[in-house]
Amino acid sequence: RTIETTLRGRKDLSASTKRGNRWHFQILNAGEQRLSASNDTVTLVDPSKAVMATARLHDQLAALTGTVRLCDPYFDEKTLQHLDAIRKGVNLRLLSRKITDNGTTRALAAAFAAKGVSLEIKKAHADVLHDRYILHSGKILILGTSLNGFGKKQSFVIEGGVDTAAAMTREFDGLWNKGTVWP
Repeated sequence: RTIETTLRGRKDLSASTKRGNRWHFQILNAGEQRLSASNDTVTLVDPSKAVMATARLHDQLAALTGTVRLCDPYFDEKTLQHLDAIRKGVNLRLLSRKITDNGTTRALAAAFAAKGVSLEIKKAHADVLHDRYILHSGKILILGTSLNGFGKKQSFVIEGGVDTAAAMTREFDGLWNKGTVWP
């Protein structure tokens, strides 16, 4: 039923007709283009090639623009060292649960303002965070590990589709609105 409802509601992507008691669907050109455009890209992070994987991650971070949402349950100075790849003009919202609150972390976080990156950090109220992801420009990067452990063990980075990004943006914003500002 969910599939039928979704497909019937997207007349731009599929045509539907009812024969007897069953719906029949035909994908349209726009639907084919949408499906081919939403192929996920998976990058394996091999710890024996951690330098190359980290360089690729930093290239991805440097390409981010506008408002970027990062969900990572574990946050410390190593997280900020990776995020230093983000360029001037980005508004970065970081949502975490377990924050290493020390002088080094606070100093590094404060340094983002000087480089022209607006960094907002909030601690989630509930212990609901598990996945690590970056939302940007209607897209999502799903990380198989927290940034502070990136490259230490086998992991992955998945470039997800727009539907996943839209759903996770709503979830992130709901948790963000309930979070507590840090520091």
